[in-house]
Amino acid sequence: SNFRWNNLEIGKTYQVYASFIVSDSTFAPATWDIEIDIENGSNVVGKGRVTNEIVNSSVTRDTLVIHSKPFIATATSVRFNVTINSKALIRATAANETFATLEELPFHEETTQWT
Repeated sequence: SNFRWNNLEIGKTYQVYASFIVSDSTFAPATWDIEIDIENGSNVVGKGRVTNEIVNSSVTRDTLVIHSKPFIATATSVRFNVTINSKALIRATAANETFATLEELPFHEETTQWT
């Protein structure tokens, strides 16, 4: 996948947010779906899926918003593993319809103590 970062530091805590604009590529009646995994090395740290059925020739479009839970990096890269059928596409236009944000969480601590 071309959606990736290669500059993570192993042992630091991160979180990923992403928004994908998904639309039909044929504009004909069909069912399409896209599944996206956010992966840090071999660990899946976030997952999203959108399925849509086109019942006429109008253009359909959905927004798939996904994020990871905070994770401790076990590899130096994060990538989006995209599984897409032949009828769908991810839009990436000048309007920044598809984007992702990688955030380092410098003072993040998990707790089970709540008051």
